[in-house]
Amino acid sequence: LVKTGHNDQYGFTHASEAAAFARERCGVEKNGDEGPQVIVVRRLFDGGLLSSWNESHPDAAVMPTDRIYRVNNVCTVEDMQQELRKPAVEIHVARYPERFAVRLQFPEGASGLEA
Repeated sequence: LVKTGHNDQYGFTHASEAAAFARERCGVEKNGDEGPQVIVVRRLFDGGLLSSWNESHPDAAVMPTDRIYRVNNVCTVEDMQQELRKPAVEIHVARYPERFAVRLQFPEGASGLEA
């Protein structure tokens, strides 16, 4: 994505998955070094560069809840957020399934859980 005019915007809001992980796991706001180093796309805005890119690439459209794991060859949340302030970015995105099944199998007589 490249900003060519003064008013161009990438056109999405985002949040740090690492910070959300720290809040959920520890119950407090931390710097997020322990969590996943990804940025979650929260919302897309019509007229933004990402919305235009999505229209041109419907088979690879970026959607809310997608995870950005690299921006301009950097991959920590702090560095990616800095890169998103630049006039040109190359964004790498991953999409996780909304739901998935997990089957836990324990040896007979063992619960696998400790008190």
